[in-house]
Amino acid sequence: MNRPYTGVPSIQGLLLVALLVFGAYKVFCAFDTHNWPEVTGKVTGVNIQESYSMMRRRYGSRYTYTPVVNYVYLVDHVSHEGQVNLQSFSSRTDAINYAGNMYSKGMHIQVLYNPQHPNFSSLTRSVI
Repeated sequence: MNRPYTGVPSIQGLLLVALLVFGAYKVFCAFDTHNWPEVTGKVTGVNIQESYSMMRRRYGSRYTYTPVVNYVYLVDHVSHEGQVNLQSFSSRTDAINYAGNMYSKGMHIQVLYNPQHPNFSSLTRSVI
């Protein structure tokens, strides 16, 4: 037998929403880089990742090219590896030029890392 809807959410629904909000907050805090400490790292390589998209046919190329920067850094005498994807381009040449102007193998860079989990890192600070 169905009960009529009274407009009042169920306890299970409220608990689910609270759990989702709490989970989103914890994920946000884990990747909120504005308070992370900085160390000097080193670029170990820059590659161009090619991706195929069936949806991009209307706009020209079906391929996008994303520069991927690999780097290493030390935290408390322990070596960690990181990787960051830069913005994507519709031309391989544009992606290579962009990455080449910003990063090159052997270049020293500033790396931000999560003090609770030093294997989580970023090259940019969050704006928040």
